[in-house]
Amino acid sequence: MRGKFVFPALLCLLVVLIFQSAHPMLFILLWGVLLFRCRYLNFFPVFFVACLLSILTSIFVLTHQQQNRTKIDPQEERFLLEVDAASIRINGDRLQFYGRTVKEKERMTVFYTLDSQEEKEVWGQVQTASYYFVEGDLDFPEPPASPHEFNYAAFLKRQRVHWTLEARRVERKGQAAALFPNIKNAALSHIQRQFPGKTGEYIKALFFSDKRQMGTEMIENFRRLGLIHLLSISGLHIHLLAEMSERLLWRAGVTRERTILLVLFFLGFYGFLLEWSTSVCRAVFQICTAKISETKNLRLESLDNWSIALILSLWIDPFKAGDAGFQLSFGLSFILIFLGQSLWFRKISPFRQSLWSSFLLFLFSVPILTYHFFEFPMISLFLNMLVIPFFSIVILPFLLLLFLLSYFLQVN
Repeated sequence: MRGKFVFPALLCLLVVLIFQSAHPMLFILLWGVLLFRCRYLNFFPVFFVACLLSILTSIFVLTHQQQNRTKIDPQEERFLLEVDAASIRINGDRLQFYGRTVKEKERMTVFYTLDSQEEKEVWGQVQTASYYFVEGDLDFPEPPASPHEFNYAAFLKRQRVHWTLEARRVERKGQAAALFPNIKNAALSHIQRQFPGKTGEYIKALFFSDKRQMGTEMIENFRRLGLIHLLSISGLHIHLLAEMSERLLWRAGVTRERTILLVLFFLGFYGFLLEWSTSVCRAVFQICTAKISETKNLRLESLDNWSIALILSLWIDPFKAGDAGFQLSFGLSFILIFLGQSLWFRKISPFRQSLWSSFLLFLFSVPILTYHFFEFPMISLFLNMLVIPFFSIVILPFLLLLFLLSYFLQVN
């Protein structure tokens, strides 16, 4: 199976797309062609594993679809919600947050009009997961009125959200005993105290995916320049954290086997801390698979690690396959792995490697971004070639080191 696990992974992806697409015949045809190709690889285990994983993926998708249904009574007007502080968004006098009902354990999106500046400031200072009593009117998100318009209802359904609530009254009932959200919010509060300015905003966005204080104008500027991915938790961030953790443990005299176990534990903890977003899922699963392969001498290749990460991500949440973030995260990482294993690519100079990889990543991302957002910043090709090396070599390690030192030194 070494180097060939990509075939079962792509078949599993096509199975998910067959169930989720409004026009599944194309994906059925592609699935059949790829399965036929697997049959004639002259390696029967690949064909067997591909068939087995396709069946298992179908079961997982059907199970997720069965569970992704509302249990809330449409006539209900009063709810007790558990709200993570990281989900709170304030735009002018409009407040928005995600809440999970205590009774049905179902998420909903809540909108509320703030009455005063004092109330706005109170909500802006919320740092812990809390219980809120919310009273208001339920509404079902409407599908788009015209073709190719953003489908907010489909977006919420992929997030397992079936209702929006226009709140008339919101009352805090106490702090929730939510372990990971409260740990994350404690770290964000520490960053706010130590780095009250722009530096703190970037550290929050880069390592905790919290962009609440950056402002919509700044985020929009990053998006228009095609650099918004720099503010998202990516494989680069996770690899840097794993590498630093591993080197620190080695320097501390920890054995190789125990170091790998501790790194795996840290990556799992970090994944739960960030609620297993798409990029975090992919990077954590890839690194964990590589570490386990190294320990057990399985001799898996990078493409095998990518394939296993794709299958596990689809099994955990197949609805993410329709998100632009999922498609870009796995697609761009696949291209980088494919280039890294290509003989012609390894023979050319580092400068030409940078040019080729940037150009191919640009070509791949154009149709995805155009399909989802109906625009693409042409300048992003040149900006990424200039910014990404400096960002990955200088900015990211420096901010991570600054954040870690802030727990031992008073930096402000």
